Amino acid sequence: MKNNTVKNFLNRLSNNIGLKIVSLIASIFLWAVVTSISDPAVPQSFYNVPVKLLNTDSITSSSRVYEVLDETDVIPRVTIRAPRSVISELDMSDIEATADVNDLSSLDTISIKITTKAYQEKILSISGSIDTVKLKIENKKSKTLAINVATIGEPAEDYIIGDTSINQNIVVIQGAESLVDSISSARAEIDVTGLTQSISTNADIKMYDADGEPVDYSKASSNIRSVGVKVGILKTATVPVTFNVDGAAASGYCATGEIGTDRDTAYICGDTSFVDSVTAIDVPKEAVNISDQKSNFITEIDITRYLPAGVSMVNSSDSKYQVTVFIEPETSKHISVSRDDIRVINVPEGYNATVSVDEGSLVEMIGLSEKVSSLNKDSIAPTVDIQSWMNEKGMTEAEEGFFNVPVTFNLPTGVRMSDSFSATLHLVKSSQGDE
Repeated sequence: MKNNTVKNFLNRLSNNIGLKIVSLIASIFLWAVVTSISDPAVPQSFYNVPVKLLNTDSITSSSRVYEVLDETDVIPRVTIRAPRSVISELDMSDIEATADVNDLSSLDTISIKITTKAYQEKILSISGSIDTVKLKIENKKSKTLAINVATIGEPAEDYIIGDTSINQNIVVIQGAESLVDSISSARAEIDVTGLTQSISTNADIKMYDADGEPVDYSKASSNIRSVGVKVGILKTATVPVTFNVDGAAASGYCATGEIGTDRDTAYICGDTSFVDSVTAIDVPKEAVNISDQKSNFITEIDITRYLPAGVSMVNSSDSKYQVTVFIEPETSKHISVSRDDIRVINVPEGYNATVSVDEGSLVEMIGLSEKVSSLNKDSIAPTVDIQSWMNEKGMTEAEEGFFNVPVTFNLPTGVRMSDSFSATLHLVKSSQGDE
């Protein structure tokens, strides 16, 4: 009886397979409902997830370089759907986004693969807001450039920029051909605004295109990115320049004393201590020799050689001066001199003195017309200085007698006598009276 009961049960079970499947599905559904209620699936977004590029040497090993376009090596948003219990355990560090360069397409794009380090089997879905990395691939190129020093701004008033130097004057840059080709010059820039003394500092190297616009070369490599720079700051001053004259003009000619120049100051520079010590530039007379000249003497003088040590011209092209020494023919004038025109001075004590000259005696004055024409017997003041004459003769005491003595004249600069002029001096002791 018992065996028949069991047999009947097994027969009913095997004969109702459809019911069994329905029961199984219902059980699974019920389990899913229970599970979703207790640990539901929820989405979670993660932002700015970086993409790691794999096997990039397949590009770089063949003398090529690549550039990621449009920032596609960062996924703006990654969305993961998983049970709440899993989501709560995930953070940014669990997400891995990779793009294998070996899978590069003909359009230079690479598919992005997104996975997680943990709970991979419990992740229901994972997707990114972008799914490919875009590359720009070019041949690699290098270029060698001279580094120039460029200053920004202006030093303080009365100061200028002097010599500049750098400790390395060549930079070698490597990168994408289009980038390297766009670079025309390299500069190390220094701000000198308001400076009053020289400086030494480091400066970043900047690149510029043919139009002088800056070029971002951060994606290229270079042997150096900065250099040591020295910038000299010099003080300036404007000082007078004077010229002196040597020699005498040809016979019958005379320098007027006037010297003409195209300018009479010099704009100099140097270290403050040197410049402050300069009050004028005095060009020696050896530089302007008018010997035997019969007309205006014109010459060009480079004053560089006459500048004090440590001082130079601000502009070297301004060092040459055109100098003119004015020369005119001499004229002469005869002036009559009588005994009454001659003044006698320094008469020895106890003596009386008189002078005499030949009647109609003339003295010839020679010089520039402008000066000679205004001379007369009063202005030339003929004089006999007895004490001066005695000194020249070595006489310590006066003697009575007749003596030939020189007559001196008060002549302006540039006027001379054609010959000496003398008078007869008669000295007698006062006790003998006047003759």
